[in-house]
Amino acid sequence: MHKFYLNIFFIVSLIYGVETIDISLDPISHNTFYLSSIHPVYQPDLFNKEYITEGNLGSAMSVYCLEDLYTNIDDSIRTTSSFLYKQGDVGYRDFSFAIKTKVSNTGVLKLTGNGLTYPGRFAQYGNDNILQNYLLNFSKQISSSKAISFYMAYHLENSDTQHINSNSGESYLLGMNYSISKENYAFNVKYASQTGQTNFVDLINHHIVWGMIDFNYRITDRIELQIDNKYKGFYLDGNKYNVNNLSMGIISTFGLADFNTSLTLVDSTLYPEISLKTKFNYFNIDIGLAHSNWFSCDQYAINNYQYYFSNISYKSDSIEMEVEPRYIQYNNSNYWSLNNKLIMNLNIINSKIQIIPILLSLNRTELSLSFQNNYYHTSDLIIKNYIDSSLKLFESESDRRYKKFLGISYRGIQFNNIYSINLNEVGLYSNGSAWLWNDNNMKNYLDFYVGLEFKKFIFSWHFTNILSENYLINSNGDIENLYMKYFSVKWKFDN
Repeated sequence: MHKFYLNIFFIVSLIYGVETIDISLDPISHNTFYLSSIHPVYQPDLFNKEYITEGNLGSAMSVYCLEDLYTNIDDSIRTTSSFLYKQGDVGYRDFSFAIKTKVSNTGVLKLTGNGLTYPGRFAQYGNDNILQNYLLNFSKQISSSKAISFYMAYHLENSDTQHINSNSGESYLLGMNYSISKENYAFNVKYASQTGQTNFVDLINHHIVWGMIDFNYRITDRIELQIDNKYKGFYLDGNKYNVNNLSMGIISTFGLADFNTSLTLVDSTLYPEISLKTKFNYFNIDIGLAHSNWFSCDQYAINNYQYYFSNISYKSDSIEMEVEPRYIQYNNSNYWSLNNKLIMNLNIINSKIQIIPILLSLNRTELSLSFQNNYYHTSDLIIKNYIDSSLKLFESESDRRYKKFLGISYRGIQFNNIYSINLNEVGLYSNGSAWLWNDNNMKNYLDFYVGLEFKKFIFSWHFTNILSENYLINSNGDIENLYMKYFSVKWKFDN
């Protein structure tokens, strides 16, 4: 069951490759900004395994996220199809589909689509779809060491829908990936582009290209050379800009520790990176210095920052814990932050238990708990404190045709009251003086779901924002503290 209902923290980590701070600004999580958890002033680019999207055009990255419907293909099935349908309060409708088919022995062609409608409590957003996404992807394993893939995608949001939409407008995306893996080396090259128009007044036309090359060469059994180059070119309203990150480093592997060191060249400036990570059975330490940068589309400039980190972790079969203090240097100012994580997976019921005679029983049941906390000791960021946690109970075995599951998720966000997010501006940070709701109190968002999982069918009932916490909907400061309910149906077909 847990394959289908992962906490959003793990999903986002998978598609971004980094941890994120998730700020959702409406009851249906349409405008969810995924900020870098290390320095939460920008959204990392979305490097999904199938497509790439720019993170800093001002719109929420959630509008580009397509859910994987797990249409796995085995040797006996050539084509599978799946759909996900959500329907709830105030006219909320969300429909996704995926069709995947084999092409020859090692090729796979996949078509994914999504359409969302949300008129709002007072039908203020209209009855037409406010969001549409389509993705066509082809991948092929040429040989045991070579693989290639291509994709094309289309994204559209209604330009006449105010406040609920993220102004992402219309975009066309395409890209390719080619990889070679040999005994002593691995080579990977990617190309991607995004072209379109946003609905912002001060940023209309954009064309963005990515060119990425990764090369790893094993010099000895313990030493590996790594070369990485990421190029990104921007064409914004007729003006051209580019960012190039060239990194070269050595990965040294020893019995009790790994030692990595590299230099990254950005805009004629070299930035050192170094890390040392132990490899004991349970307790480990990872310390180092790292660098990152992003291109600000409202300032038309490259922003760089460095940070020191010291990660202390414990890992066993059922529990993982991490504590990581960080020290960040950015724009001649310094601050420290603290990241904590806890993941637990436990078997709590090993045999059938009758809870209510005839009506309710539980078979072999597992508990999954996740907790993430980020604290930032500065008032220069939009976030002061962030908590993301979830608790899930699900049957891993059942004597019936279905398995039962339920889950609770909690997200707490404490903002610095001098800043807020304005959906109508390209820059994420706006002066918060006009946003009456934005105080220093913790904002508490609590969700609950319960459902049944069959072999190829999942039904669940969701209760979002149970506490009716205030959501920010528009730049006038109007608040819609909406508690919402919806049901979800996910179905897989073998054709």
